Amino acid sequence: MNMIRKGESRITEGTVARERLLRQSRRMIPGLNNRLVWYTPHEVWKSIHAFPVKQWHRFIEDDYEPQNPMKVCVLVQCAGPKPYPRAFTIRQVLNAIQEFKNKLDIAVVSEPFAIEPEEYWSLQWTCNGRRVNLLYDCPGLMKWWVTSQFGKGAWDADLYNRTADHIGAVIRSYFERLAYEHVILYAVTETHRDFVSRADFGAIILPRGIDRLHTRMSFGKGLSALRLRLRRLLN
Repeated sequence: MNMIRKGESRITEGTVARERLLRQSRRMIPGLNNRLVWYTPHEVWKSIHAFPVKQWHRFIEDDYEPQNPMKVCVLVQCAGPKPYPRAFTIRQVLNAIQEFKNKLDIAVVSEPFAIEPEEYWSLQWTCNGRRVNLLYDCPGLMKWWVTSQFGKGAWDADLYNRTADHIGAVIRSYFERLAYEHVILYAVTETHRDFVSRADFGAIILPRGIDRLHTRMSFGKGLSALRLRLRRLLN
């Protein structure tokens, strides 16, 4: 009779769960880079110190320049489906702010990439002459998701805080360098709002509440507030 010890059982269960999640990630993200999948705080923490996340952070902090810089930047939380034009939530935002589109810069707030300007929403990048596929999946800093998939033991609050501080610092450097007159974040997830709050550069954060039910349908309920704020700032 084969005896499976308790620790070995947890490892086996974790491996099976990860294989199932990888299949889901591949279905959601055609062309997914299998090396860029991070499901726990430990995995995300490691990612920000390795290629290509580390290099992307340097690019965003030091080198990126908007093609046609505007005075206002709208940030939106990242989405599971990628490239981003495939994502329902991203399309909702773009439709809601269409009348202001030629007066704005738009970017995604991302874990772990920090900031992804609209022109990179295909998630294809050239770094030092090398084409890099940045199609990734990273729910690993959302506590509710991590614990629901791997159990409470997979969550590490200290690593979350260290990673969130790092991402917030990258976001702060980006906006201090580009010096927009106004930055508005539209996000209903606690994680993405936390990144921008830690960046502490005076962004307007909308809507008032967060989505504790984690349903994409609730995402659009505050878009009228976003339109109203943009109308006040731009007209």
